[in-house]
Amino acid sequence: MSMYLLTKNDCPYCNDFKNFLKFTPVGKKAAENITILNRDTVENEEADLFGTLLKAGIDQGGQSYPMLISGDHKLLTTGFDATKVMKVLKEND
Repeated sequence: MSMYLLTKNDCPYCNDFKNFLKFTPVGKKAAENITILNRDTVENEEADLFGTLLKAGIDQGGQSYPMLISGDHKLLTTGFDATKVMKVLKEND
């Protein structure tokens, strides 16, 4: 399943999530299906997609970065809690 990770600059939880994707076995496997979109660097079509995904996340109760959102715009998790993230990634494998 494709997923999107919405992040922003100067966000310690965003950095923790990205490091999880880079350095853990579960994260590395999941990273193949995750597109990272940074609020501070997206342009053009990506900016439109970011806005659409952010609105979907907020509409579903998301209140903080990072937000992990499925390809069909379902909010999977917000913030970064390694245990919760691993559970969500395994469920969406």
